Amino acid sequence: MQNSSGTGTLEKILIVEDDVLSQEVIAMFLSGLYEPSITGSGEEAVKLLKENNFPLVLLDINLGSGMTGIDVVKMIRKMHDKDKSLVIATTAFVMESNKREFLSAGFDDYLAKPFSRRELLAVIDKNIKKRSNFSAPS
Repeated sequence: MQNSSGTGTLEKILIVEDDVLSQEVIAMFLSGLYEPSITGSGEEAVKLLKENNFPLVLLDINLGSGMTGIDVVKMIRKMHDKDKSLVIATTAFVMESNKREFLSAGFDDYLAKPFSRRELLAVIDKNIKKRSNFSAPS
């Protein structure tokens, strides 16, 4: 499948989610449009981001034990220029105060769980239109 830049490659998205079923559903939602990579831990996410270019990261807030999504986004922002990776919080925390906290921590946007494929693709599309380093699928 070809992306809109005409390069014939899919854009890479890192999914950071500790729940295996949620990992599978999100990957299925992105299938054919993007090239998802999946990890269940914040520590592994930081390692992958040091080694690879992921224009977009879908990052759960509550990752079980270890680093939280907030810890991870702060590390991402220290490692990379703010414009390097889009980071979207995917979380069951739905209060407006939570959303403000996540955005002020360094997330570019927020998506409340549970979400549909349409909602996920809409928030991705909305955010990639703001960035020139990411190609939306055609």
